Amino acid sequence: MKLHLKEIDTSQGRVIQIPLAEWQKYSHEFEQMKIKVRWKKRLTGSFNQVKKMEEGKIQSKSIDVFLNEL
Repeated sequence: MKLHLKEIDTSQGRVIQIPLAEWQKYSHEFEQMKIKVRWKKRLTGSFNQVKKMEEGKIQSKSIDVFLNEL
């Protein structure tokens, strides 16, 4: 059976090899984590904005104004 390998250059300048299927699994998991981090940042920003509105630090918008900005 032929083993398909993926070569990876590390930050230390070394080259390692892992099975291609394992690389694809890790690559998929990494992409999923990047999506989660992106959404977490967006939600955190939104919650902070709502908090500032509740504290009166920024003015809230009506739903009509919000939709017209889209």
